[in-house]
Amino acid sequence: MLILTGMPAEEPSWRGSEDGRQTPASGGEISVGAFVRSVAERFAEHEAVVDEHRRLSYLGLAQRVDTVARALVKAGVRSGSRVALVMGNTIEFVESLFAVCAIGAVAVPINTFALPDERHWTIAHSDAGTLVTTSEIRGHRYLADLLVHAPALATCGRGELYVPEFPSLRSVVVLGEGGEAPWCSAWEDFLVEGGQVPIEVVDALREAVRPADEGMILYTSGSTDRPKAVVHRQRAFCIQSQRLAELMRTRPTDRVWSSLPLFWTAGLVMGLGSTMAAGATTVLQESFDPPLTLDLLERERVTTIHAPPHIAARLADLPDIGQRDLSALVRMSGRSPLPAVLGRTGDAWDPVGAYGLSETFTVVTGVPADADPGDRGSSKGPLLPGVRIRIVGPDGDDLPTGEVGEIAVWSTTMMCGYHKADPGQGFDDRGYVRTKDVGFLDEKGLLHWEGRQTGIIRTGGVNVSSYEVETALSTWKRVELAHVVGVAHPTLGEEIVVLVVPRDEDPITAEDVLAHLRATLAAYKVPRRVLFVSVEDFSMTGTDKVRAEGARQLAERLLKPGAPTDATGKVAPQ
Repeated sequence: MLILTGMPAEEPSWRGSEDGRQTPASGGEISVGAFVRSVAERFAEHEAVVDEHRRLSYLGLAQRVDTVARALVKAGVRSGSRVALVMGNTIEFVESLFAVCAIGAVAVPINTFALPDERHWTIAHSDAGTLVTTSEIRGHRYLADLLVHAPALATCGRGELYVPEFPSLRSVVVLGEGGEAPWCSAWEDFLVEGGQVPIEVVDALREAVRPADEGMILYTSGSTDRPKAVVHRQRAFCIQSQRLAELMRTRPTDRVWSSLPLFWTAGLVMGLGSTMAAGATTVLQESFDPPLTLDLLERERVTTIHAPPHIAARLADLPDIGQRDLSALVRMSGRSPLPAVLGRTGDAWDPVGAYGLSETFTVVTGVPADADPGDRGSSKGPLLPGVRIRIVGPDGDDLPTGEVGEIAVWSTTMMCGYHKADPGQGFDDRGYVRTKDVGFLDEKGLLHWEGRQTGIIRTGGVNVSSYEVETALSTWKRVELAHVVGVAHPTLGEEIVVLVVPRDEDPITAEDVLAHLRATLAAYKVPRRVLFVSVEDFSMTGTDKVRAEGARQLAERLLKPGAPTDATGKVAPQ
């Protein structure tokens, strides 16, 4: 039996920063409100956040958080109240999230990419009493959608919302047009009214919050038709922000842009929290727009970007990228095409060696981003402090070193549980989360991730890892995104199917894809079917990965007899 706790007995040679000191981070066993105060005291006038042409120092951000907190108190938000946030990556989102947590309420970031039905279900399911929403983002009309879903809102008075569709909702605050309606409050009016609340009240509420108090409910896509509502303690954000600042070697001089949305754990911690913990600058963008993002990266002298390969590819494909001054940009994933396009050589930095999940507010193992490339690529690293991992067999027994099984995790940043689920749901009888991920621990205590349990395809009597096939395509410059699934087959059991998002300017064929894979993989691992789709056809998880069950259902639908094809004869989504 192997159960590892904390760090391995023999620490790898890359433990610690290049100069032997810890990253100047601030976090740990504190509340979110205390975290904001701590970084404000330490980094004071250093630029904390940039949003378009708006800029806030760390002290300025702390003051704005207090302003929003006073407004929330005036609106009736109390300790334990649920406040839903439907906003893009903006200063207002950051202020609101921190203000909610500062007064002991629970922040509920909502997926702005979700269809209206899911957004509205989430607001109701979370029991949100207050909703802070932007009216529109790039054609998505969040305020108008609310009225379509609950027309009776239009007949309500401000602060007196009583509609069955949102039975707990009592107030709505709106950024942008529409806030003047009698049933909601405009953002600026909301802040002005908060001036009636003495700051001493906010200070007292902040002092009463404990690290173990509930702080956020984060909805993450699962294998069911509704997202799971993961309830996290205040300390989880703070601990993980410090951990990732150290793992990614973030420096106070860094200027960090992330495509990861702030309503997911990866965006919250990797894009925002870790940057703040190190005293660096977060460069925000409400939504990803390649030409505007390129302008932003150049104008703000961004040093670090966090973006999945298919997002980085869209930047790399811009025709004028070679004419831009991106000399400050030195930290980006080596898996993306950006380093080659920008003429960067070597592999000095890449936050690839880590493993985590939404239930632990991201990482539980990790390799520093500046470690030797071989160390980064060979495993997901050692266990972080306060983490325990078991490798479990099909019978529930723990497996020995080196043997592959399901990864089970316990962590100090573990979720409280799932909202509106039975106590203990999601945990095994020993208090571990069974991740449905497959891997093993080696003799040095390093975690090796082998893929999802559902990612093992049984075809013709042999097992094929969908992850291996996807990896073979991930470095091919002619594909923007690819996902591999197993689909039922009458003789093989399952056949391997790959869903491919090609580059816009590259009209590849199914034979092109198969020829590349035949040169890379054993014949039995090569997919039998290639389906061309778009990124929008996929359902994504909270860590910006393709949702496995949704991809399988998409493939099954496209393979049905009579599925439509486009002008080139490729199978096309309906």
